[in-house]
Amino acid sequence: MSPPLGLALRWMECIIAVAIIQGTLELFAIRTTFADDGIWRWSTLRRELRWLQPVLAYRAFLGVLLVRLLAASLLLSGVRVQRFPYSGSRLCL
Repeated sequence: MSPPLGLALRWMECIIAVAIIQGTLELFAIRTTFADDGIWRWSTLRRELRWLQPVLAYRAFLGVLLVRLLAASLLLSGVRVQRFPYSGSRLCL
């Protein structure tokens, strides 16, 4: 007998959220490499990707990482928007 689809989707959400949190924490750990004097500085890519300036400049990039960490944490905790109720189990390891 297979588990309900909602439970399988919830497990996938949890696994993906943990992976996103891990990747984001790793990027926070090496954040100085993205600074203006770091190895992966924005000024190197600025000419080719000007349209990404609002999100890839150093301070904005740290903000994007923070939003990403918060979003993955909310997903892992099982918080749902009322407009789109979740019908499956909210249990996660």
